[in-house]
Amino acid sequence: IFTTSACRTSQGDRGRNGREYILYTGVSKHKCARKCRDYHAMLGNACFGYEYNHASRRCEVWKEPIDKHRLDYKQGLNCYVREVIGTWRRHWSPPAAPAPSPLFNVDIDLHYEKFSSKVCRTPLGERGHEGSDYALFRCLSEQECGEKCYITRRVCYGFEYKPHDNRCEIWWTPISEHELDYKHGFHCYIDRDELGHGGQRCSGGCSSRDGGKGGKA
Repeated sequence: IFTTSACRTSQGDRGRNGREYILYTGVSKHKCARKCRDYHAMLGNACFGYEYNHASRRCEVWKEPIDKHRLDYKQGLNCYVREVIGTWRRHWSPPAAPAPSPLFNVDIDLHYEKFSSKVCRTPLGERGHEGSDYALFRCLSEQECGEKCYITRRVCYGFEYKPHDNRCEIWWTPISEHELDYKHGFHCYIDRDELGHGGQRCSGGCSSRDGGKGGKA
């Protein structure tokens, strides 16, 4: 942990939501750490650390490397940087990720809005990158792709599927329904709880699967 420091890229840049990091608001430090842990557990080196503001309960989960030598001083912020060997500053160790239970016959249409002939895009209208914005799987049916997203829905915003070659993308980066591009033969599914939030996770006051506390925090 680097106290009173804001996370920065290797170029010293602040980074942008949906590109270098994913922004969550109204979450505890523990839940912020858990978000990073979930990304890391699912995608290996997908989470390089996180930045947390206790006063505003603002959490940034960083998908791009953080340069600990270029951090900026900022009162009230703490930057947690994951070491290359997989340990954390001050020997912070996230709890083990629970093994997901197998799910069968999940009603995909109930949980996800289908946008036919559309490909998923970030809130910035970008295609995204394998390993940082989404995980790529092949030889899965549309149902299996949806179930894989549902099992990990605490960190999955939706999925893209191409029936012709059974190509499945599980998206860990927010998907904006307003930025989708037309592409024949593809379908983009967005978690219904995320629709109408402009590609950002809701915090308090929106429908949730966390007992009314809002979002996927």
